[in-house]
Amino acid sequence: MKTTPRVGFGVILLAVVLALTGCVRMEADLTLSADDTLSGQIIVGYSDSVMEELDTTPDEMLEAFADGETNLSKSFPTEPYAKDGYTGYRHLVEDASLEDLAEIAQVEIERQGDEFVLTGELSHQGLEDLGTDPESAEMFGDLYYRMAITFPGPVSETNGAVEGTTVTWESTGGEVATMDAVASALSQEELDAIAQAEAEAKAEAERQALIDQAEAERQTLINNVTIGVAITVGVLVLLGLGVFAGRLLARREPETEAPTRSAPAAASGGDGPSGAADVEPPIAAADVSAKDG
Repeated sequence: MKTTPRVGFGVILLAVVLALTGCVRMEADLTLSADDTLSGQIIVGYSDSVMEELDTTPDEMLEAFADGETNLSKSFPTEPYAKDGYTGYRHLVEDASLEDLAEIAQVEIERQGDEFVLTGELSHQGLEDLGTDPESAEMFGDLYYRMAITFPGPVSETNGAVEGTTVTWESTGGEVATMDAVASALSQEELDAIAQAEAEAKAEAERQALIDQAEAERQTLINNVTIGVAITVGVLVLLGLGVFAGRLLARREPETEAPTRSAPAAASGGDGPSGAADVEPPIAAADVSAKDG
């Protein structure tokens, strides 16, 4: 980790701002990756017209405050920059840690789960530390700061200007610009993939639930049918047993009733009229003699 003291953008440019009566601009364009690293560039430009009036160069301006260990070239590679009437340096940031950003600017980015939480400010803090008359703040009329952070995924909360996943904050005239943002640490593609996987998992769970419900209903139906069949079979068996028992009793009834009806007839053969008709009385001996005579 680099040992550069943590300072604000204003401290980095303070000496130049005082020398050039505020004709300085700083622009930072940084991309935050899901692995908690930053890449991009930080441009510090000095007004060509002011430098011409002061008969100085960007190198001399840089040297004017380099001894304070606040210059970005000590933290990142530097290359010349000249555009739109400003000349200075482009500081190349590659795979810098979140701590590196906190050390060179009043910006802190914290990883909280799958989100990045950014807090900080763009300002010219540091005047008091250098014992500068506060009235010199009037010299910051042309001072311009801009910081743009591109997050891996969608931005959910911020007080900056949002375009896609990039949030931009600006400060002019030394005005303090508070920076706040909450954004996804996952790219939109990753979020879409996660959402799709969750949707598929939910659909599969619902499908399985329907299958389980259908299987439960089928099993219930089978159980009900089985119980119904068992009851029906039981009823039929009972009916069959009843019919069989009835027929068996019907067969046994004549066998027990026949002897009961014939016995009285045999017992009363000599007493009743039928008995008299069937059995002839014995012929008396006197009658036989009479017939013979």
